Amino acid sequence: MKKLVNKSIRDYTKELARRTPTPGGGSSAALVGALGAALLEMSMGYSGCPPARIAQVRRVRLRFVQLVDKDARAYAGVVRSWERGRLRKKRALIGAVKVPREIFRNCRQLLGWTDRFSGRIKFTLKGDWTAGRLFLNAAMKSASLSLNQNLKTLKKLQHS
Repeated sequence: MKKLVNKSIRDYTKELARRTPTPGGGSSAALVGALGAALLEMSMGYSGCPPARIAQVRRVRLRFVQLVDKDARAYAGVVRSWERGRLRKKRALIGAVKVPREIFRNCRQLLGWTDRFSGRIKFTLKGDWTAGRLFLNAAMKSASLSLNQNLKTLKKLQHS
């Protein structure tokens, strides 16, 4: 299977719209996080922000890109585990919790940095900067939804 991040936008969205469990909300949250981070990185680069901070945003953006496929693989493992017994289900769900948690934390980290650098962003880039923040907020909310759903399923499994 071709990695999701290597697909065109058209093919990725086509795959997302299919009636399959993956890719889904977690993978999309990672992609939206990468888009938000890219907008911040670009805005900061043009606005003379510290190169070390821009490099940190770049690292988070690249991590988001990795998480697009990592989330899809993790949830595919959950789907496969449903026919393999309770212990495998539990392990798969624990794995599926890790990715949205990381997406959430990365979004929160970048959003914290935006408060510090908002005043330095050039006026002509304020729209891009704000869009990046909105994307990160949306990605964080989406990751939170995936995380909570996976945790609820794990809790239900442990109590059944």
